[in-house]
Amino acid sequence: MKRFVILAAAAALAFVSCSKNEDVQTYEPDLNRPVSFTVSNLAVEMTKADAISNNSHVAIFAGAPISRNNVKMTVTMEPNANSGLLTPTVANSLLWAVGQTTEATKFLAVYPFENERDLIGADEAEKYVDYNIASAADVEYANVFLAAAASQAPGTDETPASVALAFKHPFAKLVYTIDNQSDDFVSAVSISGIRRTGHLMFATGEVTTTGEPVAADAAVALNANGENSYMTIVMPETEAVNPVVTIDMVSGAKYTYHLTEGIALVAGKLYTANITITGSHGTEQSDRTVVGSFTITDWDTVNSGDLSGGVTTEAPKWWYLEGNIDEVSGTTDGNWDTHIPFRCVGATIWTVDFYYAGGTSVDEGFKIRNAESFTDWSDSWGKDIVIDANAIDPENGLLVEGLSQGGVNMRINAVGTYRIRFYTDTHNYHIYKIN
Repeated sequence: MKRFVILAAAAALAFVSCSKNEDVQTYEPDLNRPVSFTVSNLAVEMTKADAISNNSHVAIFAGAPISRNNVKMTVTMEPNANSGLLTPTVANSLLWAVGQTTEATKFLAVYPFENERDLIGADEAEKYVDYNIASAADVEYANVFLAAAASQAPGTDETPASVALAFKHPFAKLVYTIDNQSDDFVSAVSISGIRRTGHLMFATGEVTTTGEPVAADAAVALNANGENSYMTIVMPETEAVNPVVTIDMVSGAKYTYHLTEGIALVAGKLYTANITITGSHGTEQSDRTVVGSFTITDWDTVNSGDLSGGVTTEAPKWWYLEGNIDEVSGTTDGNWDTHIPFRCVGATIWTVDFYYAGGTSVDEGFKIRNAESFTDWSDSWGKDIVIDANAIDPENGLLVEGLSQGGVNMRINAVGTYRIRFYTDTHNYHIYKIN
């Protein structure tokens, strides 16, 4: 494990803490005894915390008798002649008190530095930094937030003892990866049953969780975490909790899921859930289900149980293709009696592959319809056009693009397998030939 040393260089700095109480001794800094910090877990290969970057800033809070709050320490990376490693040093100074030897001072180090961050409370054992994760930007900030607490006396040696800091994540991280194998499209993922406020304690560097859990009707959006992945940062929980994740689909369908049993959320742990949504939209109702498991990774791997849940609100409307068509594996007798549901592949993009049985008269062809089921149409879209199948470019596939309106029918002058892509925001469409 690499060791980084944060050295507070000596400077002609005098800081006097004043009090209206004359019985309280005045702090007198010893200009010859700087406070040095040793950081042992911020190396590139480490897994428990992200390395503090060059030229970033760390905030140091020092207890009595030094009594300094939110001192900005600028970290610069320099070669270390003894170890050959890059060693951070700082341009600011903290100084032990004159005559301080066996009296220990408490320190809290926080990364990143932030202006106007202060300790609340009078007694050091109860002092804290208030913390609130209220927005998506706060989640990203909390994702890189690190804290370290220590208590150290300088000792009687000519060179004072170093303050050993071990930075850690004081919060818990939840990551959800969604494998959507359904015919619908995920539009939003939110979570409830978590707490987002707490006190970062000066004496321990740990968080005491406060406030009430996020209510179901006030669920907060998860942050994007890469393709098909979502995450959030939450306060640790000593008692078992069971966050509820809600997945909203473009069609209006809604899914919720939770663990079969609640778990405690430990600071510094990454909890991952893999969710698979399966099934296709039937002509009457959805048969999609949600399956998955919730595991703890990053430092320890613990299986914490299975997920349960499913559809809580069905899709209020669905798009169908109706006409002289059939599934791509079959044929049709040409009667207007086949209805094939689209798949939702984007926020406004729906698509389906179909076999066209032929026919170019106005009473033949196909149209796009919108309904809760194919027996209950609310509206339909078509275009009075006969498409020349021979005009298809086999490589690009795009045959025709147009605005679909009204109740008339689209026709193709040759049987075959085709794909239609329909845009629900504009009612434009593309038609492709598959083979």
